[in-house]
Amino acid sequence: MNNKEKILQKESIWKLLTRMSLPAMGAYLINALYNVVDAGFIANQINGMNGLAAITAVLPIYMLIIGISSMFGVGGAALYSRFLGEGEKDKANIIIGNVIILSFIVGVLITVFGLIYTEQLCLFFGASENILENSASYLQILLYGCIFMQLGISITNLIRGEGNAIIAMLSMIIGSVINILLDYLFIVKMNKGIEGAATATVIGNIVSFIFMLIYLFSKNCTFDIKIKIFRLRYKYVKEIIICGFPSFLIQLLSIIFMTEFNIIIKGMNKSSYLAVAGVIIRITNFFNLPMLGIMNGVIPIIGYNYGAKLYTRVIDTIKKASIFSTVICVVSFVIIMIFARSIVEIFISADEEVFELAVIGLRIVTFLLTTAGIQMISTGIFQSLGKTKEAAISIMVRNILLIILLGIFSKSFGFIGIMYAFPITDFLGFIVIIRLLKISKKEICSLNSIQQKKIKIEPYKKRAIRAVNN
Repeated sequence: MNNKEKILQKESIWKLLTRMSLPAMGAYLINALYNVVDAGFIANQINGMNGLAAITAVLPIYMLIIGISSMFGVGGAALYSRFLGEGEKDKANIIIGNVIILSFIVGVLITVFGLIYTEQLCLFFGASENILENSASYLQILLYGCIFMQLGISITNLIRGEGNAIIAMLSMIIGSVINILLDYLFIVKMNKGIEGAATATVIGNIVSFIFMLIYLFSKNCTFDIKIKIFRLRYKYVKEIIICGFPSFLIQLLSIIFMTEFNIIIKGMNKSSYLAVAGVIIRITNFFNLPMLGIMNGVIPIIGYNYGAKLYTRVIDTIKKASIFSTVICVVSFVIIMIFARSIVEIFISADEEVFELAVIGLRIVTFLLTTAGIQMISTGIFQSLGKTKEAAISIMVRNILLIILLGIFSKSFGFIGIMYAFPITDFLGFIVIIRLLKISKKEICSLNSIQQKKIKIEPYKKRAIRAVNN
């Protein structure tokens, strides 16, 4: 047992939770800051609203790439942690190799397909004619870095699953900081617009990938990197995809939502609505990212301890992660309600009507933000327990309701009606997830009871065996 395994098995849950979650939270917040700065630079250029609308139209494609790499990375990380807990180190290393190969192959396929059908993809996902050229230009540049982004996201999750949250954090921070610096250079100084923003993103992803590659082959990495682990094995590929599918499902349903959203707004003939939506999405994503950090933090903790049959620690982790995420959500809710105008002003200030619409929309969308923490971390909890069905249900209930309500409310109440769909789905999704978590907790308590009985009986069995042998 190495030091990282000892930490996962022995360290107090609060200390372990902060050790694993805070670096991930920091990394995601820095990454979100990059997205905010990126949008701010573009929005404050000439025709900035059209530029912001153009990159918002491409967002579903970007989310698809993230979804696929998250499926491989999160699924692989959950399996890796569980196999380590069970003492199956060879299987754990095979998972590493298969995740990397899968990410590379899919990255190549997406790049080739995307470059051939760039304009068609932009139109399909909701880009209007007046922003098509900018959307296609932005997407084309992003696709040149698709392989590095695929591998980067997957490997980051694997490193986090290893228990090394600091390295995972550094890889994301390095990429984001380079993005921000190059955004300023390309957009502000060189006036390259959205092409500059896309180029900065690609370079940042490449540098982040190189950093992770160096770590993978360093002595500090516990992965046993050998040629034989890079052979695809159907059994493990299937397990990776099944375990990671909820992460992909999150992005897939978000893509359907974004596509429907873009098409509805396209029908309203107001590109400013798309810009407002882009701003609200970026702001809410920024405040949701700490919960994503906690979700990624609990996966190795629960996965390892569940595999090692330390069920009391699993239950304790779920309880404390729920408290941790809810406290953060309450703080975020208060900040948004008080400083909504100041936050929106970062993106929109010139157009008063658009500004007011964004402020109202932001407050409506985040009205039940306090329930978001448990909803977000529940996916990671179910994945680390191997409960793919429960993870999928928790995701589908909320997102399918959102997609349905989006269509109904947009026809009845217009753009503001779309905003009201969010708090309603937050409430209904929260009820379903609480129920699923209670069922899972009951099952784990039952397993723990059985395990404790076995521990009590074991000494008597050994005495009986010795007596027979004697």
